[in-house]
Amino acid sequence: MAKRLIMYLFGFAIGFVIIPLTSEAYSHEDLKLMEEDIAELSDRLDKVETKSIFDRIIVGGKFRTRMDYIRYKDTTASGVADDTNTEDIWSNRLRLNLRADITDGLVFHGRLSCFKLWGESNFDGIANDFNRPSIPDSAGNLHIERAYIDYMIRDPYLSISIGRIPTTGGPPGELRENQTRKASYPKLLIDAEIDAVFFSLHLDEFTDLEESMLGFAYVKFFQNWLDYRGIDMNETTAPTVIFEMQVPCIENSFLWIAYVHVFGWPALTSLPPAYEALGYSITSFPEELGEIDTYFFHIQFDDINEHGLDWFLSYMYSKIDPSSEGSIITTPLFSYKIGLFGDSLNGNLGEPHSFSAIYTGLRYELPIDKWKNPKIGFEYNHGSKYWSAFATSGSGDLISKLMVRGDAYEVYYIQPIGRKNIFLRLGFIYMDHEYENPFLLYGGMTESDMTVTNAYLLMDVLF
Repeated sequence: MAKRLIMYLFGFAIGFVIIPLTSEAYSHEDLKLMEEDIAELSDRLDKVETKSIFDRIIVGGKFRTRMDYIRYKDTTASGVADDTNTEDIWSNRLRLNLRADITDGLVFHGRLSCFKLWGESNFDGIANDFNRPSIPDSAGNLHIERAYIDYMIRDPYLSISIGRIPTTGGPPGELRENQTRKASYPKLLIDAEIDAVFFSLHLDEFTDLEESMLGFAYVKFFQNWLDYRGIDMNETTAPTVIFEMQVPCIENSFLWIAYVHVFGWPALTSLPPAYEALGYSITSFPEELGEIDTYFFHIQFDDINEHGLDWFLSYMYSKIDPSSEGSIITTPLFSYKIGLFGDSLNGNLGEPHSFSAIYTGLRYELPIDKWKNPKIGFEYNHGSKYWSAFATSGSGDLISKLMVRGDAYEVYYIQPIGRKNIFLRLGFIYMDHEYENPFLLYGGMTESDMTVTNAYLLMDVLF
């Protein structure tokens, strides 16, 4: 490459310096031929420069077509049994992955995502900054799922990531998705779009711990905006400390521990459209509603003893320190205050609570070469009464099983087709709710006997 550039520069020197000084010695035809040669050299140089730029850019992606069957069974507030099912819901999801090696030690990563139900469609879900790429978009718009840079400050010890960092599809999601690990944060802790600054110090050179890392993340959940209905809203930040390492003496394994403290959880400022249609509205709200402490643990073993068996376990525990303030909800008949896991109707505003969840499962690769080694998997998760996976959107599932306050079970079968870049997944999910709350972290909990059954078939194509 260097020799070519020198030749092209030499050609430019001939064209712009030597030729003008000796133009009288050449005929008009000779000068015209020289100008054509120079133009050809310039065109070649432009192509080389363009190729050099594109050689540093990698584009790939995944296209998914999916069909879901969903059935709800519940008892309404009036005691009437409700049994509703949707026979088939078809959807497409497109992800475009981008990577640009800007310089040595400086890399840009991006992902654009489009998730759409077939045809003209409606979806009963509220899209926000956390889950927008995972909520079906009726217009089929592209959304930014990831956009961040990795900068090796001191390779290989210290690095920094800035932007919309990879916090979706984390472990153990790669097992179910039939791919390698693509994100750092485990799904039970967070499976949503997050903007943050993440520092990581790799400890391998300083300790005897394999693949060990100490990290710190400064996360912004909500930004401050001024003069919103006459109230200055507080910002919501979540500093996070992370430690990760390979389990000693066990290859293809890792242990992940984290502590998160959420400052200034925001008040409820709007209601779902169904409540607004009934005449419900929020007439005022405080600046913030409290703080949350979260402790998280994840352990995973892949291809145990090279026998094709994978296993994982996640556990999360949180404590909430709520304020006694709340947003005022006005109904056609009365008004009441609603805060973090409490409301004035039940007289429990400001009462501290804790919640927890467990998520475990396994996957096994069947030793059947004729069938291209298909895989079977089983997953189970349980959420306590006040469990709230507010940052778990489901990464493309129409219903997120990890948000269940109760029990959820899933079995699935993965069948490769042809080459490694196309496969089918057939799955069955059963969710048994013990408690429910339409406002997630806001208001009190009510007992529930709702069950949800979700059977699905999808095809993924990697490119």
